Formats: sequence, structure tokens, C-alpha cells
Amino acid sequence: MIRADCRRRSLDGFPRRETGNQALRERISTLNAAILRISATLDLDTVLSEVVEGARGLSGARYGVIATVDEAGEPADSVFSGFTPEEQQEFLIWPDHGRLFQHLRELEGPLRLADPAGHVRSLGMAPARTFSRTLQGTPMRHRGADIGNFFLAEKADGEEFTDEDEEVLMLFASQATAVAANARTYRNEQRARADLEALVETLPVGVVILDARSGRTVSINREAKRIRAALRRREDSEPFVLGEIAIDYEQRRVTVGGEAVELTATEYELLRVLSLEAGRVVTFDTLLRRIWARSENPDANLVRIFVRNLRRKLGDSAASPAYIFNQRGVGYRMANPPDR
Repeated sequence: MIRADCRRRSLDGFPRRETGNQALRERISTLNAAILRISATLDLDTVLSEVVEGARGLSGARYGVIATVDEAGEPADSVFSGFTPEEQQEFLIWPDHGRLFQHLRELEGPLRLADPAGHVRSLGMAPARTFSRTLQGTPMRHRGADIGNFFLAEKADGEEFTDEDEEVLMLFASQATAVAANARTYRNEQRARADLEALVETLPVGVVILDARSGRTVSINREAKRIRAALRRREDSEPFVLGEIAIDYEQRRVTVGGEAVELTATEYELLRVLSLEAGRVVTFDTLLRRIWARSENPDANLVRIFVRNLRRKLGDSAASPAYIFNQRGVGYRMANPPDR
């Protein structure tokens, strides 16, 4: 008889345990889904919105607010959830909303209130009409620095927030804090970079920044551009003469044996670059960078085609060159005039 009663009590309790386990599984599943959504983006506004929505959904809160501050403690980004446009406007024009945010930021840890209106009155503030029942909030700090605050209000059916709700709040607050701190660091880095670029640009000396791996020019400041232009004008002021070829850089005129040669703009630029580097091999990469920088996917074959056309117009021969020599697999070299 006693065994039958025990079995009956066990069977009677089983559905209740199943119901509790099912609710726990649903809560964990919802939490995991929310964290995955948060982790899927780096956009600050999106992350903060997902954080507030996730925390509200898991705790049953009607309202949720995250308010961040900058390094000086001034308001930065804010996200409201669950508010109608009228309620949000009413909250923002509430004279003491800034003092409430500051109060939450100054807390040592999370705060749960069954009567937020009474708590606000005890601080010498007039309660907000938007919500007056049940509130939980926490400051958001990163390595001792204030990031902002996060609070949820008006739990469903007027119930008080629980220990589990507080755990949810703290978990999502940590996510929001990390993302907001990273966004602050990124903004500071961008600001420092912009300041450095402005300083470099206005330096009275020429500065050229190159990529360490490829050697390509990353940036060049104003003074370096002026120096380069002056050197180019100086180089271009003296005509280039090699055998029958004469290049007048100022007039952009090329003659062979005294007869003018018609060259395209690209052919002339190719000849100009090779002649200014006469006696030295100019690599395919250098030619592509200096002449075809704006072309899509240029390669060495493009250079070879233009060199072939240029040789034909200059009366040069690939088999027995007098002016333009091929350095196989590397680039081209123009013969150096005797007086250079």
C-alpha cells in the first residue's frame, strides 16, 4: 500500500518535471539563438538592438534601454526597445531621465526594484509615467571605464524580476559592454589615424609611405608630390638623344632621323619612362604601376604588346635591338646615350 502511494506521487510529479524541463530547454534555446545573432554582426547599433531584444524576450520585460557614454561621460548611443514612439518621446523629455542613467552607471552592481517609482522618489526625482512597476538595471563597465547602463522594466503580469532574470541581464550586458568598448577603441584609432594623416600631409618635408611586402606606394604627402613634380619637370627639360631617336619632353615630340613619329599617349609614356631610366632595367611591375595603374588586371603581356608596337615605329628590332632591350622575364632596358 505504501509502495503504491509512492509510485502514484512519483507519477503525479513526472508531468510537472517534464513541463519544467521543457521550459528550461526553450529558454536555453532562445538564449543560444540570441547570442548567435549578436555574434553574427560587428555593427554596434545592430548588436545593441539584438542585446535588448534578447534580454527582454528571455526575462519577459516590456521595456528595455541601453544608453552608452563616451570617455567624457557624455551621452553617446542609445537603444530603446518595447517603447511606442510616444512613450519613447515621453521618456526622453522626462527631466530626470539623465539622472536615472547616471544613477545606474554609479551602482556597484545590478539593481532590482519592485517599486521603481518609490526608489526614484527616494533619490529626489519625479517618477517617469512610462513605467512604474518592477525594474532591474546594471552599470556597464570595461576595465574600470564607464561604458553606460542597461535596464529592463515592467515584467509581464506585474511580477518581480527573478535571480534568473538578473543572470540574463548580466549576460547580455557583458555582450553589449564588449562590443561598445571595441567600437570606442575603433573610433579612437580612426581619429588618431586621421590626425596622423593630417600631420603627415602638412609636414614641410616629403613623406612617402610604402607597403612593406609589395613595395607599392600607400600614400604620398603634399610636399613629396611637389618635389616629384619639380624633379619630373627638371628631367623633362633636357631632350633625350640616342642614335637616330630624339625625344623633346617639353613638346612631347619624338623624331627618328629628323622625321616626326606619331605615338599614342600610352606609347609615348612607355618611351618616356624607359628613356628616363636609360641604362637600367625597368621591371614589368614598375611599368604596369606607372603606366597602367588605372587599368583592370594588367599583366606583362600588355607591356610586351606596346613594346612591340613602339619598336616598330622607332625602327628597332627585337632580334637585334639598338634602343630597347629585353631582360627576359624581368622587364625592359633602354640603351644609355653616350653622354649620359
